Amino acid sequence: MVPWQGVAAFAPRSRIQQSCTNYPRVSYSYLPIKAKFLSYWNAIFPLCSSFPIIEACTSGGAAKHGTPIELDAPLKVDLIVIGSVAVDPFTGARLGKGEGFAELEYGMLRYMGAIDDSTLVVTSVHDVQVLEEGSIPTEKLLIHDVPVDVICTPTRTIFTKSTIPKPKGIYWEVLSPQKLEKIRILQVLKNMIEEKTGQKLPSGPDEILPPTGEEELLEG
Repeated sequence: MVPWQGVAAFAPRSRIQQSCTNYPRVSYSYLPIKAKFLSYWNAIFPLCSSFPIIEACTSGGAAKHGTPIELDAPLKVDLIVIGSVAVDPFTGARLGKGEGFAELEYGMLRYMGAIDDSTLVVTSVHDVQVLEEGSIPTEKLLIHDVPVDVICTPTRTIFTKSTIPKPKGIYWEVLSPQKLEKIRILQVLKNMIEEKTGQKLPSGPDEILPPTGEEELLEG
């Protein structure tokens, strides 16, 4: 079976809209969809469709017009659009909101075989969010942090010279029980891996989820 081919977007709605344009090689866009305390995996929808992109870029719209994707679905993602608070134009180091949801979604796509180290990671930010070189110390980045290859601003496109390793998957040893409890698809994936390997996966330290993290999980 030929895998679905498209773009994965882990970004605010306005940036997802920017990525959902007619592109010859892209047939579908993949969005992580979260519902109250459930969280089901990506919905896909054709980019050239009759329904408005502005609606399809919301959690409710993607769930309405899209098709849920199983963890074992044949999937090929050409490009990832990820949100950032600040980025280094040279190293590709980025700062997010500090909640790690985009990293978890990236890790799930790695597990599915939908992406690899060569898959471009793009972020769309304002020019003021592009920092001076070296402003984000790469030695302080965590193993699951996702660097960017391309930075798009209203005035320029920057191709970084990132040598930061991209995450290879989900690092269960740093995933807290509290976050795992809130994300159903991760529970499904964890059980699937444990049943397949016959080994219990490690668990990370406890944490108190920030209010914004709770809000994102609840509202999607």
